[in-house]
Amino acid sequence: FYDYLGTVSSEYGYTIYNPYIGKAEIFYNDTKDYRTIKFTLAHELGHWFLHKGVSSSDDDRVLGYSSDKVEQEANDFASELLYPEELLVKDHFFAIQHDLFLISNRKELGEFIDRLCRKYCLSYEMVLRKLLYKNRQVKQYSSIRKEIEKAIGGKVSEVFEKDFYSVNEELPRYQRFIKPYIELENKVDKLVTEGKIG
Repeated sequence: FYDYLGTVSSEYGYTIYNPYIGKAEIFYNDTKDYRTIKFTLAHELGHWFLHKGVSSSDDDRVLGYSSDKVEQEANDFASELLYPEELLVKDHFFAIQHDLFLISNRKELGEFIDRLCRKYCLSYEMVLRKLLYKNRQVKQYSSIRKEIEKAIGGKVSEVFEKDFYSVNEELPRYQRFIKPYIELENKVDKLVTEGKIG
């Protein structure tokens, strides 16, 4: 199910397990960009496959790395599902061949990651973290990301195509998510006006 989740403790998504019917329901925030939604759904599926019978709400950033073991397992599941090891190995090999991990090539590394994000429809953070993990540099994520943004001349969401990394509700792909809410709001307003509900 998709929803705004504005009043829910987790801004990304959560899984509810119903022991009486033996099924789970996954909710996700549809106001996020597609790459975030994709990771959130894969993350919640990870909870379903790995932590069956446990309701969970993700308070940590879903795309980040969590100190909580259960959340990290769900992150790892999502990461492997969306960006399998065999693809990562090929992309890492390409980056090594072209010296993209050298400090002097941060701009080229940034552009390469952007291409991979578009190829697999993944977030910049996820692709960069996976490549750095493969290169045994994941602990340097923050500093390398800053170096990339300095080399490209701004934040990833500003330098590369903005609509790919940020939600733009004016785009048609987001409009279809908004229509049901507008329709529901109009029906509720009508019922209030008619005095049928308070």
